[in-house]
Amino acid sequence: MNTKTKDGWKKALLVLIFVVMAATVFAVGNIAPLSFMRSSLDNNIVSLTDELRTCQSSARKVRIIQTLGTLNEPSTTGALQECLGDRDPAVRVAAISAIAKMRGLPALEILVLATQHPDPTVRDLAKWARLKRAAEMSSEEILESLEDMWRQHPESN
Repeated sequence: MNTKTKDGWKKALLVLIFVVMAATVFAVGNIAPLSFMRSSLDNNIVSLTDELRTCQSSARKVRIIQTLGTLNEPSTTGALQECLGDRDPAVRVAAISAIAKMRGLPALEILVLATQHPDPTVRDLAKWARLKRAAEMSSEEILESLEDMWRQHPESN
């Protein structure tokens, strides 16, 4: 190998090292803010669910419920389910509408319970949402839901 070839290999190796280092810095720089954003979102969800449980204004509750429904975070299903017992029909309707948008077994279980709710509007919305969700569910989601049910109720196997 002559000197020119060796210099070419050295330059190529240096360029490769530089590219790898730049890619690593870029990746680390972009991952850190994403985890911070997720942490901030989790904190905001906790704040919103806490406020939902203590708020006295029905209009404010409806806005919080709509926001939680838009976020579509499964951790909020418990707080939304509590709203189904609210004295204000607008809060109950907002809660069942938000739950209807959510994926996963907890939301489906709440919809099943809501089909027996004393409020006929909540019952009708829950029935409609269950039918809509059943038509939209993928086979993977159905299998996942069945596996969750089997894990939760092993005595029925």
